[in-house]
Amino acid sequence: MVFPILFSIVAGSIGLVELHASCVARDQKGVILVGPSRSGKSTLAMAFVEAGFRLLSDDRVFASVQRDGLLAFGLSRPLKLRRDAVSWFQQARAVKHMDRQGEESVYYIESKELATQQTSPPCEPRAVLFLERQEAPGFRAIPMDPADARHCIEMDVMAESTRAIKSQERVIDALLALPCWRLQYGGTRPQVIAEQILRSLLEPAAFGR
Repeated sequence: MVFPILFSIVAGSIGLVELHASCVARDQKGVILVGPSRSGKSTLAMAFVEAGFRLLSDDRVFASVQRDGLLAFGLSRPLKLRRDAVSWFQQARAVKHMDRQGEESVYYIESKELATQQTSPPCEPRAVLFLERQEAPGFRAIPMDPADARHCIEMDVMAESTRAIKSQERVIDALLALPCWRLQYGGTRPQVIAEQILRSLLEPAAFGR
């Protein structure tokens, strides 16, 4: 865990933006799932994996603007599911890597157990979903106000030098140029939510549907 922590510390100084997010991709096209703890990032990421996506990163995603445009990438780390989410996934029910966070059990699923690449190459994000999990059943997608989206992203951005801030602003502007949705959902299987996202929010042709 030391290397990921050190990478988070230096990321801003080299012009990267670290997002409290998970990211999944099909081919080179990705979807970034942004949200606070318990918003369902890892659970939805797992549902996307079942739908044929690869896991790029769980919980922390790094974004940068390079010559070829906006790229997202992550660090090699297992996907973490809370105990109440494990029952949704047959793959996860066989996992033995369990730990505790406070009073709660969490399960760690390695890349090899997801039948995905252990080192997942960067992707080109095509959409950013800001997750708002709720208890009531439902699925509602609202175009995200750019100012609200910027605020959500900048909340976790570490203070940097003037030069680094300018680089980070370029990355944030590129993220905000993507389709950004506030996703309010709950009360149903994560696989159903992932299918609704694919059907109603993401361009079918771009994701091989």
